[in-house]
Amino acid sequence: MTLLVGNRTTKVVSDFVTKHINSPEQRLLQGVVALGIQPVIDYKNKGTDDSTRAVSVARTIGRIVAGTLVGVAVRYASIGAVKSLSKFKLNGKEINLWKPVTEQISDTVVKSYEKIKGKSFFAPKVSDVVQGMPIDKFASQYDNNIKIVGTLLGTAAMVFTNFLVDVPLTKWITKKLEPKVKAKLDSEKQVNNAAK
Repeated sequence: MTLLVGNRTTKVVSDFVTKHINSPEQRLLQGVVALGIQPVIDYKNKGTDDSTRAVSVARTIGRIVAGTLVGVAVRYASIGAVKSLSKFKLNGKEINLWKPVTEQISDTVVKSYEKIKGKSFFAPKVSDVVQGMPIDKFASQYDNNIKIVGTLLGTAAMVFTNFLVDVPLTKWITKKLEPKVKAKLDSEKQVNNAAK
């Protein structure tokens, strides 16, 4: 069987997904999907007693919510930090990385590229290949570089945030949710017993 991907699908993937779904958005999407599936599986598990089910559901929700919130925040913060430390001049004009490069430079090609000293710690090393490159291609490559370096920095930071933030936040959420889940299971049990 051959799978054909049309031009429209390719355009949607290349124009939207690759430009708007980066590391933080991927982590958010992963968390939303997990939150919609994993707690339900734990809740429906009839092989355990209600107390164990309540703890399992609460802990699963806590772990997913804490991991998603911290993961997204750390990734966005890391990309923002890299962006702040990646200043450069393009065609003699200083670029503000919080705005699209193509809106700031009207020239169609890159004539010159210069790092701004003291503010370009994460700026990529750019060779002579940049000269004559279309502005939009340069902007895309530069933006991708920032996101990659930011994601790597975020991954390194999450080694520490997993223990310092995720675990305490998961415990706190679990402690708050467990009685509510237990009460819901008890009320369902009473309804089922009354129906018999």
